[in-house]
Amino acid sequence: MKRWAYFVIVFLLSTSCIGLIGEFLAGPALQWLFHDVPCRLPTLHRMGRAALFVLFMGFFAGTVTWLYAKKSPGR
Repeated sequence: MKRWAYFVIVFLLSTSCIGLIGEFLAGPALQWLFHDVPCRLPTLHRMGRAALFVLFMGFFAGTVTWLYAKKSPGR
């Protein structure tokens, strides 16, 4: 597998994780800090959907790189 394929997988997964951190931790904390409202953590249902998103994003990136490696010459 090419080196750039690993970079694509790492990029997609890290982008998803950074988005989740921003959505679930930084967002409510900043809202509480600047607007003086009670900080609410996200529900388990919402966190489960986000975890599935990261899982499916990883499967998608892995499948794309596997298909590319399978079709690339030299294998």
